[in-house]
Amino acid sequence: MDNKTYLNESARSVSGYFMLTHEANSSLAFKHALKEVILQGSRVDELKRAIFYGKDFNINHKMPDVEALADINALALVDKFNLGRSKGHFNADLVHGVVGVIGEASELVQALTKSVLAEEPIDRVNVIEEAGDLLWYIALILRSVDSTFDEAMDINIAKLRKRFPGQFTQEHALNRDLEGERKILEG
Repeated sequence: MDNKTYLNESARSVSGYFMLTHEANSSLAFKHALKEVILQGSRVDELKRAIFYGKDFNINHKMPDVEALADINALALVDKFNLGRSKGHFNADLVHGVVGVIGEASELVQALTKSVLAEEPIDRVNVIEEAGDLLWYIALILRSVDSTFDEAMDINIAKLRKRFPGQFTQEHALNRDLEGERKILEG
């Protein structure tokens, strides 16, 4: 299946429902989940850089987004989300896609962990299923910002060519030209 067909076909199963309310339990849980995802995701990214790039692991780096989420009232956060949606800064599909990617990535972590702990081969069928679910959520994200897989792939490769002019090197991985990469991303 080509990328355009996938984007069109995957759109048929979009929920269209979005209700972020002031209900105390759900708004507080949403706030804490966002905070933890940013915190733990950042830690995993630091670990990735340590494991695969040889960078020193720094678990104590400051994360302004986490601090901002810690400081805001959960109901005020709900209001900010709803205000952002009403102003057209983002749409429900983007939120759905981002939250979905987090959930599916977690399921891939579970599949890997199960394989490691059981000392058995990875469940290939499950990995392909979860990767497909990730693709669905990424398609949702791309459609929500009026983009395509082709555009995302082209921009990603252009950025990586800037970062790694030849092949991967630890030096290039650790000393990125973020300003140059941003210019490429902006087109």
